[in-house]
Amino acid sequence: MALSFDGATIANINVGVGATVDVTLPEASGGVGANTYFLSPVLPGGLTFTEATRKLAGTTTGRFSLATFTYTATDTENTSVELTFTIVVTADAIAFVPADIANKVWTEEVAVSETLPRAMGGVGTITYSLSPTVLPAGVNLNLGTRRLSGLPSEAFEAMTFRWIATDGEGVTAFLEFSIRVNPVYSPKPVTVLPRSASRLEADLVDIYSQRQKNALLYEGDIPVRHLWNADTCPSEMLAYLECSMSVHGDAVDFSETQRRNFIKKSLEIHKKKGTIGSIKAVVEALGYRLATMNGIREGTDGHWANYRIVMESPLSIANANALEKLIEGTAPLRCNLTSFSSETVHPYDGTIQYDGMFTYGVITTQ
Repeated sequence: MALSFDGATIANINVGVGATVDVTLPEASGGVGANTYFLSPVLPGGLTFTEATRKLAGTTTGRFSLATFTYTATDTENTSVELTFTIVVTADAIAFVPADIANKVWTEEVAVSETLPRAMGGVGTITYSLSPTVLPAGVNLNLGTRRLSGLPSEAFEAMTFRWIATDGEGVTAFLEFSIRVNPVYSPKPVTVLPRSASRLEADLVDIYSQRQKNALLYEGDIPVRHLWNADTCPSEMLAYLECSMSVHGDAVDFSETQRRNFIKKSLEIHKKKGTIGSIKAVVEALGYRLATMNGIREGTDGHWANYRIVMESPLSIANANALEKLIEGTAPLRCNLTSFSSETVHPYDGTIQYDGMFTYGVITTQ
């Protein structure tokens, strides 16, 4: 009797990754002697064929492209018969949740925090990557949490990125989106500088613009003439105006009103620089009353160049130290200030506390 499968067939196998397969292949009849069975080519990962039981079984472990298999029965005289069938192992396509990413338009110096979509499906563990990898300055991506976060520190031209998911078999899927970082809006001060404007005027405008950009000043336009005016110059710009007017020392340690008054008097003080009159001008420009300068002509405290200032108004230790430095910048070089005295004007009514801010009336200079 001829060897045959007696009309039997094998159904094609189409399963997904992780599916269990348990199929008994047909038994051949006829032929000479005992029949042997063979299945080719190599099976998908996770599946095995056992000849003794003719079992094709196992659990699929990965994708397998459609392929045709040949099942062969052979008797002892090498007579054989064959059946063919196909096997394909598929996996769910990688899909993102949510299915898209909105384009990002951020603003410089404004914190951002966004989570990129999670991928599902595929085979095995999914890993993520972003291409290109260069993000705006100050922004970072945590691939483990899929979070974009940080504080954009500078403007960034719009650029397209790919958010890529790769499964355990190297199959990928991606979403595209763009990122742009807009600069902080900072209106340019309207100055209309004349051709005769000094370099200092231009520098002041640039400085003001930068300070305004950093949100240290109010928004709006400011004419350059206001920057040069001690009454209208913004508080944040006073230090620059003092520098431009050659107000050296520690004027910043005084109140804003005192500083503005001192700037107004700075030209008069410079005219008297190097004279005894400049000392009085400095003291009075800050709103203090000067009674006398002992020793300014004949010396005091054991040396002809030493002198001390007697005040008609109380003076704190901090203000005395700052006033000393302002006086040093304008007094005659031969003069050496030894102390301030305000003993005769100190009120003993509790308005001045001797807690380290004030002395009992004499402040020795450094």
